[in-house]
Amino acid sequence: MRSAPADDGVLISEFTTVFKATNYHRAGNVRLAAQSMDGVEIRPGALVSYNKLVGPRSEEAGFRLAPAIDRGKKVERWGGGVCQPSSTLHAAALVGGMTLIERRPHTWQSKYIASGFDATVVWGKKDLVLQNPWEFPIRIRVDVGETTLTTKILGTRAPTGFVEMRTQLVKQHEFKTEVEVDRELAPDAMLIMITGIPGARVARERLFHSGRQQPRRQRLHDDVYYPRDALVRIGAPGS
Repeated sequence: MRSAPADDGVLISEFTTVFKATNYHRAGNVRLAAQSMDGVEIRPGALVSYNKLVGPRSEEAGFRLAPAIDRGKKVERWGGGVCQPSSTLHAAALVGGMTLIERRPHTWQSKYIASGFDATVVWGKKDLVLQNPWEFPIRIRVDVGETTLTTKILGTRAPTGFVEMRTQLVKQHEFKTEVEVDRELAPDAMLIMITGIPGARVARERLFHSGRQQPRRQRLHDDVYYPRDALVRIGAPGS
């Protein structure tokens, strides 16, 4: 259900991520997906599905080919970049105290958001599903700037207390570096083809604070990210 009243209500939470405007196709996908969420109202106890809001990532829907991750590989895909709005929404929902029904982390740690806050989505396979836990309606509002994406959760009134999100790096796995000799390069020159990303296991926990009582702790499942190996090309040594 969508609604756009003059008074959006009380701010419950918000989260901002940054994207590159120079990556024109990806930035366009981010903006298009974000617009699909703006103004959505969620009744008490109701669910909201990111995939249902955004719809199929197709050329007919206005999406473009851009880099995306598919089964641990970087590929060109229609709608590449739509995981950034889903991740920003997920982060706002985390710190806002919404109920998490379905969510999965990325294969690799993301550059635009802290580990433990991201949410990968794939049409027909992986979704972000949230539930309104309060007895009043809430609304999603999205502000998209030239390079920033801000998602806000607003309610007809403010919930009691606040939510604290904690993450902890449990273990890190270093990436490997593969080196290839490229005789087309100048002697001793080096070209980074793929940037390495370390793998990690991240523990997550939410603390629900309310007045003077001890906070209620909610242990979330650990996020596991795999390492992405680096690929470097070097010129043949000079004779």
